[in-house]
Amino acid sequence: MVGIYGIGGIPEPANTTTAGASGKKETSPSIVLRDSDGVVISARAQQTSKIAKMLEASEEQAKLQAERIAKARESIEQGTYKMQDVVRIVASRVSRFIPMDITTKA
Repeated sequence: MVGIYGIGGIPEPANTTTAGASGKKETSPSIVLRDSDGVVISARAQQTSKIAKMLEASEEQAKLQAERIAKARESIEQGTYKMQDVVRIVASRVSRFIPMDITTKA
């Protein structure tokens, strides 16, 4: 049959390999026939995917950090930024340097 295959509804030919002297199909040595389909992702594609995920995570972290900074600035401006906690921490650190045997003179 002579014609152009694959155009105008004419199907592709079923057998595109040539038969050898023994009648078996010849296949290229680089092609491995398998019973199931599969996908192989290259190492470079995997690495690129990891980098893209890391960039996305860092952008999210930057947004969260910016929100935290904005909240902290607002609290500082209002005078409500962990004042009691800061006072306790500073007092405990300073108290280490104050001798305990100080007597008050009146």
